[in-house]
Amino acid sequence: MRFSLGHVGDVEVSPGATLAECAGALAALLGPLAGAPLSVDGVPLGPDHVAGVAPWQAGCHVHVAGAGGDPGRAARRAAEAAVGAPWHLAVVAGPDAGAVGVPDAEGRLRVGRAPGAAAAGTGARASGEDGVLALTDPAVSRRHLVVRGPGRGGAGRGTSGGGAGRRRLRVRDVGSANGTAVRRRGRWRRGRWRRVRRARAGDGTR
Repeated sequence: MRFSLGHVGDVEVSPGATLAECAGALAALLGPLAGAPLSVDGVPLGPDHVAGVAPWQAGCHVHVAGAGGDPGRAARRAAEAAVGAPWHLAVVAGPDAGAVGVPDAEGRLRVGRAPGAAAAGTGARASGEDGVLALTDPAVSRRHLVVRGPGRGGAGRGTSGGGAGRRRLRVRDVGSANGTAVRRRGRWRRGRWRRVRRARAGDGTR
């Protein structure tokens, strides 16, 4: 059964397979958006939903949370989420400047390249949902880095960038091709878990 998946394009699965059974293959295609809620015409798809059963049918478009919608509306939603979140990560330079990501319930934010962003003319754009920040910068890997907030479990109150909080975020590169650098004592340095207020991945500065 062939259908359209977010910015990935056409995808084919076996009719009768559940979404849970297809999860691994879909995650490989979605990159940093793996695990994001899926829906068809506003109807959420659960793990037990069967391919071929309405609304997940041949020819449908499966929407991936964080990978579509009106860019102005998405930007407003991201800004509102950032205001209410314990902390947020903002892109301050590079092709995705202005994009904002907020942590999930566990205080974790995954950062990577949006599906299709490396190809010219795809229309992909940076987007942020709870726990995921998908960028269009081709120098960013699909799974690039993970950010955790201050405090136990990463969910403590704090800020990123120039906020009022003094506690810093922790950044870990997760095997990206170009690496991740953090700003320490006026210099960019590479490392594993580092407590920082600013990190650099690809051509943008976070």
